[in-house]
Amino acid sequence: MPAKTRYSEPKKRRKKVVADESWKAPAMFSDKRSDICYAAVRSVDKVARDLEMKWGIGKLEELAPPKLAVAFEQARQNFSDAALGDDHNYLVQKADNLIQGWKAVEAYAIKNGNTPGDADVWYAIAPPDAGGDKFAIVKHEADTAAVDRKNTRKSILPR
Repeated sequence: MPAKTRYSEPKKRRKKVVADESWKAPAMFSDKRSDICYAAVRSVDKVARDLEMKWGIGKLEELAPPKLAVAFEQARQNFSDAALGDDHNYLVQKADNLIQGWKAVEAYAIKNGNTPGDADVWYAIAPPDAGGDKFAIVKHEADTAAVDRKNTRKSILPR
């Protein structure tokens, strides 16, 4: 009798996962408070996007000491939890806290002599039979700002 292995057994079918369609956005995102809520979310997104474009995704958090990194992550979780609640004033307060957290992490990095790092950009030229195009490959989408556009015709972004 052959040995039983995971390859000799019949394949088990996985249960189909159905998304929970009972969840609905908090009322504050659909009533008269929605403008306030969306403004708070947009302001946090703008600060986060700008700093991640400048420093790279996740790089500021790596430069922070453990105590500051934990406080920053707690502010991020508190903001996410506030967005699931139904108190627009609490959401605005947590948005302010998270923006201050972003600024504190950047200030710490600068104070300790760190600068926005060089982007990981690789330049290449395709073979002549493939068109001979010059292109750049970047590690993170945030690094596309560092690509020398004069010397490239195409940019390949990470997926």
